[in-house]
Amino acid sequence: MCYENRTNLKASYSAGLVSDFAYDKQIFEIIAGGFVMRVIVYWLATILFYCGYANAADLNPVIASRGWDDDAESIQDLPAHTLKFKKLDVHVNIVGGFAQTRIEATVYNPTDEDELEGDFRLIMPGGSIVNGYALDIEGVLVDGVIIAKERGEKAYTDKVTENIDPGLAETIGANTYRTRIYPIASKDNRHFAVEFVTPLLSGHYELPFGGTGKIGEMTITIEGEACSVERASLPSGSWIRTSESKSKYSVRAKNIYPRGVLSIPASPLKPVITKHSNGQKFVSFTLGRNEKQASGPLHNTKTRIYWDNSYSRLSGDLERELRLINALTRSKFSNNPNYEVELIIGNSDISAPINFKGRQVLDVGRQLENIVYEGATNLKSLLSSGKSDVDTCIVFTDGRGTLGGSYLPKLDCRVFTVSTDKSANHAYLQMLAEKNGGRYYGSDNIFALTDGGMKKVTWSPLIGSNLNQMRQFVLGREIMLIAPISGVVPTFAEPVFRLDGSQARTIQKRISDIPVIKHNGPATLWAQRIAEEIRTEGEAGYFPLIAHASKYNLPGPETSLIVLETPDDYVEADIEPPASYPIEKMVEFIELQAGKRVEKLEEKSERLEDVIDIWEDQKAWWGKNFAEIAKPKKEKRTRTGNAPQPVPAPIVVQEPSDGYVGQDRLRDEAESDEVVVTGSRINSSFSQTKIKIKAWSPDRPYLTALKAANSADLNSVYLEQRKTHGQNPAFFLDVGDFYHQRGDDAKAAQVVLSALELEISGSITRTAVANRLLDYGYSAQAVSLLRLVALRESFRPQPFYDLAIALTAYGDGAANKDTANAAYLEALQNFDTVIRNTWNGDYDGIELVALMDANAQIHKLPHKLKHHIPLDERLIANLDVDLRVIIDWNFDRADMDLWVIEPSGEKSSYQNHETRSGGQLSNDMTNGYGPEQYLIRKAPKGIYKVIADYYGSDAYNPNGAIAVRARLFKDFGRKNQTMQSVTIEFTHKNDNDNYDEEGAGEYDLAEIEVK
Repeated sequence: MCYENRTNLKASYSAGLVSDFAYDKQIFEIIAGGFVMRVIVYWLATILFYCGYANAADLNPVIASRGWDDDAESIQDLPAHTLKFKKLDVHVNIVGGFAQTRIEATVYNPTDEDELEGDFRLIMPGGSIVNGYALDIEGVLVDGVIIAKERGEKAYTDKVTENIDPGLAETIGANTYRTRIYPIASKDNRHFAVEFVTPLLSGHYELPFGGTGKIGEMTITIEGEACSVERASLPSGSWIRTSESKSKYSVRAKNIYPRGVLSIPASPLKPVITKHSNGQKFVSFTLGRNEKQASGPLHNTKTRIYWDNSYSRLSGDLERELRLINALTRSKFSNNPNYEVELIIGNSDISAPINFKGRQVLDVGRQLENIVYEGATNLKSLLSSGKSDVDTCIVFTDGRGTLGGSYLPKLDCRVFTVSTDKSANHAYLQMLAEKNGGRYYGSDNIFALTDGGMKKVTWSPLIGSNLNQMRQFVLGREIMLIAPISGVVPTFAEPVFRLDGSQARTIQKRISDIPVIKHNGPATLWAQRIAEEIRTEGEAGYFPLIAHASKYNLPGPETSLIVLETPDDYVEADIEPPASYPIEKMVEFIELQAGKRVEKLEEKSERLEDVIDIWEDQKAWWGKNFAEIAKPKKEKRTRTGNAPQPVPAPIVVQEPSDGYVGQDRLRDEAESDEVVVTGSRINSSFSQTKIKIKAWSPDRPYLTALKAANSADLNSVYLEQRKTHGQNPAFFLDVGDFYHQRGDDAKAAQVVLSALELEISGSITRTAVANRLLDYGYSAQAVSLLRLVALRESFRPQPFYDLAIALTAYGDGAANKDTANAAYLEALQNFDTVIRNTWNGDYDGIELVALMDANAQIHKLPHKLKHHIPLDERLIANLDVDLRVIIDWNFDRADMDLWVIEPSGEKSSYQNHETRSGGQLSNDMTNGYGPEQYLIRKAPKGIYKVIADYYGSDAYNPNGAIAVRARLFKDFGRKNQTMQSVTIEFTHKNDNDNYDEEGAGEYDLAEIEVK
């Protein structure tokens, strides 16, 4: 039944009920009860919206841009510009409790900038799922294709730097859509579209508008089920009706400043059959819940409360959750004085269970009032805790498993999940509850978790085998069942739905006569649930998840939507074009792709022989007697005439060992004027060599505040500074280093892990956090993070190299020999991946760095495991050196150089790869993260100055300044090997930088004094 008539849509310029004001729509409906009260509440909400809640619709949607500037260090340093909306078309189609929205926008660059990168953001209605994106290429909208997020970011960045038209779309958090478009030429337009699905099972569809500036022309079209169309209300504006019927309504306005909310109520739900754009059909129908039929409360005597205290939990309404805890414990204690509570608090670290019994249970809420929220969520560790038998478990978490991913256990209790965070992983929280016979309570209805709410919800669809993929969705007061169907649409055979204590109810739905409607709503919600199920498989589910997301066009935490321009762009990025790609370009893509595959096969077959040649050259360098080469020539008096010249002494070449050789294997001293030792130096004074890392501390106001604080106030100062700076990964990395320098590595680890909880956290952040954890002694957590990076960025070698280094550190610290050996072997396998695989030319040189590391690790394995070493035997030779310096950095499109000035004054650089003293510099990487390496086998006495030279970057780093890590080794490849590391940032504001007029900069990293 429709309560309001269509004049509501014609005349209403109000925003409708504002989400933040409508604290609990169910309560409003109970209080209002009738039409008059609904009108009062409606107008009250409208008044409050304009008086105090206007910012609910501020700045949505937004289109902004920053101009291209070669001198910029990061996107934060770029000049901001504002692009204009020339046209905005909003089309909403309502079917079966779902809204499918398509927004098409034309943006205009009014500036004189030749090219701008557009950044479009849209706050979608709650619960929305993006399922489409398109960008104009040569005047035609081309659909985006799903790609792994990290691969998409690289493909987009590569094309931007080549001035080629790419577009990248992704979701940020739960309900924010973002697309980046490049280029938008001066005085020119770009056209793009976004699509998303919104389930309407628990109230209104609400799309806010505001702060967009003037839109040249805007249209809104609502179609589908009549009741929703008739009761919709529009944002403010002088709208002109362009079409009207019971199932469709369209309006248009010019030069409009829209403000308010496009509000569409949910229609009465009914069984529907829909067809997804990929051709798959789905059936969906709802079961109205009637909890009044359930008998008596659940009389549990012991409850376990899991309380997630990770950093991301601050996004929820923790005060409401504490009020719920207090209400539950009071009611339980009043009903049963012997009631018990087991409380487990955890993030990446899990506390020991705290037990409360009798009157003590009233103190549970007080126990939770002052805990600190930091670190990363580890759902597996949290939910694996607790030893006592309990009746009921209540899990307070946002469900975003930052460490270890999703974890879906079968617990020893009935599980109820609770979250007040609107950007929580709702699908996971519902799955966890359902698997353990409970329910999920979201931000709108957490206080329904009472005795009456602790009922076991079960259903059993006794239906045909072709519907065995049915999934249940509990939203608001309805339960929806959705399943894919194939072939002839069947008749349902008695789905059964029951609540604890209630009589089983049988519902028959004959749907074979229902027409099929083209709509992506039910399929998208179902596909999102299946994606979450795959996600619980961890690393094993990553590639199946990408394939599933591609089938249903689902961007998510692991995926983005991307549009490229030419067939060659798709081949280079290794991306399949969309089905809508022009046929002539698709034919060209197929031909280019076939040629590329042949080329890759040839490169792969030649790779090993190429690496062997590189390694033979390296062994030849290692065996040279540079002491003879470096001797200064004495002036000699020459006689007139053709006097015979002396024959130069032969260069003595030392053969390297195959693997590690200790001090007991010395060559005969008679072979050379100097004794050469593989595995150690004869000169014992080398142990006195000192490495002085140059003191570096970023100029940050929060670090200044921390340094000024006394020990007693340190934590409170940190938390206060976090309120202002806690949205930037650099804050947590800097503060973590601060605690590390004070000797508090446990606190340092918790602080840096908090960076993983940020929405902008990606592989760069994970790698930076992992490297810090290695410095702090937490190698197991570092390995876990770097495994994820290697999985997601398998298209480049550095993640495998980083993982191998972390595994080596983990093995070195393992108490168990078997654990250590397993870590060493896995490290060698990752080094071998770096060495044997063919990579982009930007990464040339990393195979030599990896070979040095791999050979230095082999001696750690017992002889019985030597046959498991994956390296080709021709690549096994331990080339130990006195000094080794390695730098790497955190961004692909950056040119970073390593320089070492030797005691003689000679500089080892990309222009001088081999010095007279025997210093060797690896291949110059003008792109590609590094690493670059300096080696000297027998270091002459004196001072070695280690310098990082930042030549520049031809792309923006969204994570901020370029960060460089340097690792400095003494006695590399020997039993007494030692290493020190430092990480610094490059900005034009570094006090110690010396920048030339072209913007290149130098930083003195360290001095090494060889005595």
